[in-house]
Amino acid sequence: MITTSSQANRITTVSYSQRLRPYFLTLARRIQQWSDGNEAACGFGITSCNRREGKSTVATNLAAALSSLQSEKVLLIEADFGNPTLSKRNPYRNPGLTELITGDASVADCIIPTSLERLYLLGCGRLNATEIHEKPIETIVGLNRELRADYRFLIYDLPVVDEFNLALLLGQQLSGLLLVVDSNRIEPKSIDRFRKSATEYNAEVLGIVLNKAVPNRRT
Repeated sequence: MITTSSQANRITTVSYSQRLRPYFLTLARRIQQWSDGNEAACGFGITSCNRREGKSTVATNLAAALSSLQSEKVLLIEADFGNPTLSKRNPYRNPGLTELITGDASVADCIIPTSLERLYLLGCGRLNATEIHEKPIETIVGLNRELRADYRFLIYDLPVVDEFNLALLLGQQLSGLLLVVDSNRIEPKSIDRFRKSATEYNAEVLGIVLNKAVPNRRT
């Protein structure tokens, strides 16, 4: 069994939208159904084609929804090394995913509890996006195998897809990807490029989440 960090008394606050919670619960139930039909489905990544489309917000709200639907634990993993939203609130900057990839820390050193019951956080760690490109990302497979015994879902907040394709390199080690798209600026060509690139990297695309839509808006 994996224990949490020795700094477990330093709880990371996780905020989620009560107004949008019903929609994220619906998405969470679909993820549950997808996972129940696939024994290997232990972890999935969330990414976007552009910045400020809300992928980290979607990842956090989805993780919160999943953790409320079941008795098993959920782990939110920050893999956006250039913009770790939750880790920025932790002034101690615990070791995290980068230290696990490089072998410089154990899982127990890196996982911290959050303010939500059954939801835990694995921050991105101390390396930046440029440095992580040089590390053996394939170790994600072994990490997922280790975490599977203790966490029902592993949710990776991945970087934005860019020319380095770090999101797809990480995504090919996971069971699938969700693409977050700002509903106010949908770019079909960008979505098509993402799908094509994902196929080239052997990363499975589970679906697209339209973010920032106004529910029940009348025209």
